Amino acid sequence: MKLVGDDQGIAVLKDIRLTRPDYLKFLITEARSSTLQFVEFFSDDNEQKYLLKFRARSGELVVEKI
Repeated sequence: MKLVGDDQGIAVLKDIRLTRPDYLKFLITEARSSTLQFVEFFSDDNEQKYLLKFRARSGELVVEKI
């Protein structure tokens, strides 16, 4: 899976990977399996909201700032 999109959002996901890997697995699973194929998450300071979208055709995970 390739991770593309907002650089700050990707950095937040990398921090989540280091501190809470189970939560990152949950986010990826939720984005891939939900009917809308996205999940929302926040930065550690809860100031910025992001979307993690799954593109089924390409297999990419796209991070967007809301």
